[in-house]
Amino acid sequence: MKRFDPIHKENGKWYYWIETWADKNGPFETEEIAKRELKRYCEYLDYGGDPKNRCTCIDEIEGNQCSHCQEMKYKL
Repeated sequence: MKRFDPIHKENGKWYYWIETWADKNGPFETEEIAKRELKRYCEYLDYGGDPKNRCTCIDEIEGNQCSHCQEMKYKL
């Protein structure tokens, strides 16, 4: 199965697809900003953005990412 990068450029601006791939967030001025915002969005999905609510299934030692990024095989 082919994996797609959730970060993409459209009409000179950068966006990222949300977890359902049905909508995108953006526009962002640079790819780096889009990546940063995707990471923040993934953190929000996993634990509401509050570290005390962080999902315990994330294994920092093994380097696993949030379910959204992990599903898309996207390395932030």
